[in-house]
Amino acid sequence: MIIVSGLLMWVGGNGGVNWAEQHVDSGLVALIVGTMPMWVAFAEARIERRRPSGFLLGALGTGFLGLALLPTPIVMTYTYVNPVIAVFLGWLVYREQITVTMLAGMVMILAGVWGVFRDRHQRALEAGI
Repeated sequence: MIIVSGLLMWVGGNGGVNWAEQHVDSGLVALIVGTMPMWVAFAEARIERRRPSGFLLGALGTGFLGLALLPTPIVMTYTYVNPVIAVFLGWLVYREQITVTMLAGMVMILAGVWGVFRDRHQRALEAGI
């Protein structure tokens, strides 16, 4: 069952996002992907046959409010930074080891995000904005 769900997530999730980004604005796709916690909570409630707690619903609402308030380009870059934050939190909370390879990957991710923002800033300066 785990293999089936993994394949569905890989093909359906990532494949669906790749397909969707060819047909609609990538910012909209990023916002739709940001709804994933809601779908997981609803699926869990249905599978376990119990209602989500008020705390969970409040947390989901707060998260969606945050998505609505953030500019779309910022939301899109957070998907790149999330793995860096996850590694840091794993180290901080669970005392997981951070390897040299992981550090190199994090540096590459952050350099890529920096490059995107630098390019965007440079184009804005050239346009006189």
